[in-house]
Amino acid sequence: MTPRGLKHTLPALCLFGLASCISPQNPVPQQQEGTRTRARVGQATDRAHQWVSARITEAASWLDSFFGSERHEEEVNTTQLRIRTDAIFEEGGETDLEVKAQLRLALPGVEDRLHLLVASNADDDLGIDTDPLDDTQRVLVDSEKDDNSVGAELFLLDDLQRNAKLEAGLRFRDSEPTPRLGARYRRTFDAEPWLIRVTERVGWESAPGFDSRTSLDLDRVVSPSLFFRATSGVAWYEERHGVFLRQAFRLAQRVSERGVVAYSWVNDFGTDATDEFDLVRLRVGYRHRIREWWAFVEIAPEVRFPGDQDFEPEAALLLRLALYFGAEDG
Repeated sequence: MTPRGLKHTLPALCLFGLASCISPQNPVPQQQEGTRTRARVGQATDRAHQWVSARITEAASWLDSFFGSERHEEEVNTTQLRIRTDAIFEEGGETDLEVKAQLRLALPGVEDRLHLLVASNADDDLGIDTDPLDDTQRVLVDSEKDDNSVGAELFLLDDLQRNAKLEAGLRFRDSEPTPRLGARYRRTFDAEPWLIRVTERVGWESAPGFDSRTSLDLDRVVSPSLFFRATSGVAWYEERHGVFLRQAFRLAQRVSERGVVAYSWVNDFGTDATDEFDLVRLRVGYRHRIREWWAFVEIAPEVRFPGDQDFEPEAALLLRLALYFGAEDG
């Protein structure tokens, strides 16, 4: 090559080398690195989502087990004896003392899926007659004094997302046995920052006939010490006219390692002849653990506004002692 040719070639080579230094020789590694980065971000997002979801689920389960709510009692999958003593004071009425007991035996050899139940003086003996729309413990109403039962339940599904079981038993009303059949299904959906729970219960009893109760729970952790739940539901009974609706709100506040305060607002509505609110209830309940997950005391003052009395306020007070034997630690 002549010197004249070098004169034009060298600048071109220099520019090519400079461009090579500035631009990547192989763009594929950079693309792969970008893909890996996006994957790491996605995994971190998924982990954060799972952490938040687990936090809501654990908070809801802890609260239900602490208060011994219907949601927890219906899905206990271990042998357990529960004894509950309630003293109910109502404005203008007599003091009512109720003692309720339920024994649940998980039979071995069937993977704890089959349970036998024996209950005395219980409005929630087999779990089939509990009101899934009631977001407080139990409504302060009179119950059958001679209402014992025996039965069995078979769990078909039992995990965090789904729970399903069949129930069968005999209820003794005034010493007369009444057969009862039922089924319950619960499905939980993750909708961060909410946890959605749908529960459906259907039953049949020879005397009153069929019934169906559906509830929708929206759970959310507000802060490390506050938990919120909104419950909507509808109930239908063959022996009763109309459909019964409920909207309940509950805010639970953990005030100590052993104590929780629950603020509840419950609205009942019936589509019977009146088509108006049947009852509005405001309750503040404090529950305290006096022993490690087997002994609790509770005090719950309440103001009720019954529709059949022109919503004139009525005061009531519930004092409760609850004992659990054989239950798993919370």
